[in-house]
Amino acid sequence: MDKSEAFDRVEALYTWLTLNHDGQTGDRYQALSDLGDSFTPGMGWRESDVEKNNPHYSEISESNWVGEFEVLTDLLSKWDDLD
Repeated sequence: MDKSEAFDRVEALYTWLTLNHDGQTGDRYQALSDLGDSFTPGMGWRESDVEKNNPHYSEISESNWVGEFEVLTDLLSKWDDLD
């Protein structure tokens, strides 16, 4: 996976977690916080744009977000090694 695809997948998951977190004590909020340590959206970033324009957003669901989070946090730890 290259950095462009990795970025799109992280952005999609970040957006999904932003829209679906379960409060500050929940697992999804903690995952959002963890992703936020490595991914910070720019000033013009909006969830609605990601929902419409990022093809990976529609792939995230209640049943697979944990697996995607695990894959992406591993990728983020190796970011400098990606093409």
